[in-house]
Amino acid sequence: MHKKEYALGAVLNPPDNRDIPLALVQAPVKLPSKYQTDLSEFPVEDQKRNGSCVGQAEGKAVEYFDRKETGVLTRVSKRFVYAICKLLDGLQSEGTYPRVAAKVLSEQGAPREDLIGDDNDLAHAVYIDVKVTPAIKKDAYLRRTGGYAFVAATAQDIMQAIYQNGVVNATLEVGAWGKLPVKPTPYSGRHRIILYGFEVKKERVKIFFRNSWGKNWGDKGNGWFYFDEYEGKIHDIMAYTDIPNEILQEAKETQFIFTRDLERGMSGQDVLQLQKRLSTEVAFDQKMCFQSDAFDVNFGPLTEDAVQRYQKTKGIASSGTPSTTGYGRLGSKTRASLNAQKKNSVELYPKVAQLRDLFVGIMAAVGHPIMVTDEYRSYAEQDALYAKGRTTPGPIVTNAKGGDSFHNHRVAFDIAFRSGSGITYEGPWDMAGEIAEVLGLEWGGKWENFVDRPHFQFTAGYSIQEFKEGKIDKARFGEIVQAASDTMVEVDFISPSDNNPMMKRFKSFLISATSLVITALAVVIFTPEWATFVQDLYGWLSHAGIPASVVAIVGLLVAEIWKSILNQRMIERYRSDYGAAATRSQSGLDLY
Repeated sequence: MHKKEYALGAVLNPPDNRDIPLALVQAPVKLPSKYQTDLSEFPVEDQKRNGSCVGQAEGKAVEYFDRKETGVLTRVSKRFVYAICKLLDGLQSEGTYPRVAAKVLSEQGAPREDLIGDDNDLAHAVYIDVKVTPAIKKDAYLRRTGGYAFVAATAQDIMQAIYQNGVVNATLEVGAWGKLPVKPTPYSGRHRIILYGFEVKKERVKIFFRNSWGKNWGDKGNGWFYFDEYEGKIHDIMAYTDIPNEILQEAKETQFIFTRDLERGMSGQDVLQLQKRLSTEVAFDQKMCFQSDAFDVNFGPLTEDAVQRYQKTKGIASSGTPSTTGYGRLGSKTRASLNAQKKNSVELYPKVAQLRDLFVGIMAAVGHPIMVTDEYRSYAEQDALYAKGRTTPGPIVTNAKGGDSFHNHRVAFDIAFRSGSGITYEGPWDMAGEIAEVLGLEWGGKWENFVDRPHFQFTAGYSIQEFKEGKIDKARFGEIVQAASDTMVEVDFISPSDNNPMMKRFKSFLISATSLVITALAVVIFTPEWATFVQDLYGWLSHAGIPASVVAIVGLLVAEIWKSILNQRMIERYRSDYGAAATRSQSGLDLY
């Protein structure tokens, strides 16, 4: 047997200071001298020539935990796991990051293999080109993992993790794997496997693992190694387990730390994190970055431009080139500046986020683009704002202490109007407020005691006290919940209230507006100046006496339909240039 006959595919996780150690979740217990989880009923996978070992190993872990919970062995699609990873990882080559796979499994799950067949004889580009239907998404959701944590690379920690969780996934350096025990040298690459047992004998620790090279490899598809020979050569050890809410929340609130220099032409998850940070620091649209930068997490011209504007605002650099002055490059000074700024990554509830995105799209469609300047705030951040003008210098900016603002509960956001490369608080606030109210948002510009025009929120009628006490139904905010029967509860994110008279008028208007939208779309498809057309349409309807909010939403419908067509055309063009396998997700990926 020659190792070159077998594919690998494990890429080391980039450093992420938000990783959760398993030691925070599970306390050590007394260990036996030997232990093995019984995997005999689980078929051995064979990835053949595809570098899909991460999908094979993580998918097998899902099978194990699903079997443990339900008592029924359900074959899941490892191809789905790997293909979704390739949409998100930013890597042009075969293979993927285990952390990305863990994120996919905790958020999306894995569907049955009969829904997306795991045919490893397919060419790699075809293997990762999968069609995911709503039915497949729904089935995958049934097999989400509860969370994941990282295991320290010591013999004791690994044995604890195996004993308490059954199986643990790890990346090993591959060397002489022609016979057992496997050896890490001579090095030929990295491979993802499942650890399922250990044995301590004469002070040496054996670790047993399941491979994905078919049942003819090793001991019917299984192998083992001495830990002391692999010390320092075993990486990214991860256990799938439930994570307590308080630990998960702390990870979400922890700022991503940039650890390497970045410049145009580079890609990776840290580039995606950079784009997300820049979208909050300067007037920078990350979705546009995907359109210009080949639909993935590439550092392209728009990212470079945003870095330059950030550097200008912080006094880091204002001229030159990336190679001479670092202008447009994420070097040590720019990294230090970004790393020093606290930025929470806690997101709004899904429904609130969707309303926010609709609001932003409508305002852009009518020619008054806005930028979201603030969303979630921690209690500590709220207290710091409350102190302004009271115990610290500056004007009073809020009457709410920590916990007393809807920003603290993921249901509020603030905006400003875009102006060139910056922002302004001068703009058509009344129009913005009316559009927001049509969507079902509450506008702070109508408050009597403390007028706050940049503030918008969606509370579903709950009081601040009910939020503080946790007495809310999260499903009303688009949070997908699990019922007692373990069946998924479907949540309609945008479900206008029948009690909202403006929504009633809008519903009736949509019926009569259908022909108008179709006509507009026909013009837009063949007119490159579609933005100008939308603005002209807005002016014409406004003069006809139709409310500005309704006009704005017509503009949004046209813009959104056109954007979908444009994106699809760009995807098809990109696929024709680079192959279907190279297409990347436009949604991005946040690791927590």
